[in-house]
Amino acid sequence: MALRAHFVARIVGDLAGTYNERGIRRWFERPRHQLSGRAPEEILRAQWAPEDDDVVAMGELATALTI
Repeated sequence: MALRAHFVARIVGDLAGTYNERGIRRWFERPRHQLSGRAPEEILRAQWAPEDDDVVAMGELATALTI
């Protein structure tokens, strides 16, 4: 559980450099081509681990916004 919370907090931290609170919420709601058309929130609602391919891809999407 702690690893998952840390992962989500890291994503939110990455997004906070680009988006405001509303934008961060919307980022999780919008479907992403890089996630096979799924929204990040869809992935996070299911059983997942930080090392899962879709979850890694989600983290990479958020990190790309900091570059």
